[in-house]
Amino acid sequence: MLVILIGAAYWLKIPKLIYPLFGLYLIFLFFTISEINTKNKAIPNNKQEITIKQNPKNEEAKTKESVIQDTIKKEPIKPKQIVFEDNSTLFKDKLKNKNLGQTQKIVKIIPEQNKINVKKMVICKNIINRRSIQPGKTFNNTVDSLYCYTIISNSGGKQHLTHIWEYDNQVMSKIKYTVKQSLNWRSWTRKTILPHQTGLWTVSVEDTSGAILKSIQFHISNSIND
Repeated sequence: MLVILIGAAYWLKIPKLIYPLFGLYLIFLFFTISEINTKNKAIPNNKQEITIKQNPKNEEAKTKESVIQDTIKKEPIKPKQIVFEDNSTLFKDKLKNKNLGQTQKIVKIIPEQNKINVKKMVICKNIINRRSIQPGKTFNNTVDSLYCYTIISNSGGKQHLTHIWEYDNQVMSKIKYTVKQSLNWRSWTRKTILPHQTGLWTVSVEDTSGAILKSIQFHISNSIND
């Protein structure tokens, strides 16, 4: 723009404008050149900066590498001793636990067969409302029949029991019945007594294995008047 104004002043032959405009143009050139130099100084040299940034890393890496090499030379690496785990103890514990489990199973199974307990056993003349009436150990031969009344505790499963009636060391009758799980299972059997069957009688409770759980004795006599 200044160049155009100077050219116009020169063409119009106005010397008063030519010199001031030319001076302004020189001042403009001076500031423009100064600003360009300042910008060039402010722009960093990428190559130099990259080199400066990279050099410390290279030097640090070399330093670490030399330290590692020196350490390797001074302290040779010894191979670690391979240790095999002793599994014998673990195997023994497992075997022990296995055997213990088997023992526990046996303990559970065996009592299941013998969890029958005869809590009460009497010989009586009658049963009313699941209760024994006129129990005793000696009876007259005029009785028509007698009852063997039992209260049984069964904490296991259903069991089959047998009442064995014996007279004069001979089995007169075997009466089977079922006992279910209960703390007080009332059961009874009835046996006809003939007038001539005087003397000692025995009634036994037998389980399915043939074991006698409990026995009771009573007498039939001609001397007692009921």
